[in-house]
Order: sequence, then C-alpha cells, then structure tokens
Amino acid sequence: MKISIKIKPETLVLLQRIILISCQVANDKFSQSLRSELWEAVTKKCINYTQKPDGKCKKISLRYHLAHTLLVCLGEFLQHRSLDAYEENQLQSLLNELDQKLC
Repeated sequence: MKISIKIKPETLVLLQRIILISCQVANDKFSQSLRSELWEAVTKKCINYTQKPDGKCKKISLRYHLAHTLLVCLGEFLQHRSLDAYEENQLQSLLNELDQKLC
C-alpha cells in the first residue's frame, strides 16, 4: 500500500535535512535502515526538483512503513527542536496530512 502526499519544494528540502539528522541519531539498526531508505526517496525528489525547478508542489509516494517512519521522524523533530514559525507550520501541516492518510 502506498501513501501519496504533495509537498512544497522548500518543505521538501527541509524534510531532507530533518531525515538526515534523524538518521544520525537513530538508536537501532532497524530504524536507521528505514530512515536511510526514506532519506534516499526524499533526496531523489530534491535532485529532480533542482534539475527542473518550477515552483510547483511535488508529489511523493511512499510505502506505508516509510510513511509511518516519516510521521515518527516529524513528530520527534517537532517535539525536540525549535524552528521559525513558517517552517514549523509547514511541518505541522505535513504531519497532520500524513496522520490522516495513515489512519
């Protein structure tokens, strides 16, 4: 089962940074493996956008377990880090959208 979400380009780049940080602080090999797989998928979308920047929202499709891993990463990051209001709102809306689609 796949989950599809639309992400603004600036949120996509922010998401890539968050997942990279999350990979570095993962406790066990299993979560580190999931997060690195998620990072690869998001990085591919970032590379595609940098080659053809059009300013439109990008659609990313993730398998269910990767979407759940993204939900966990975002939740952990928003609890423990402080961001400016715009970035925090973008991530919170992405978190809410993911939560609705995963239910």
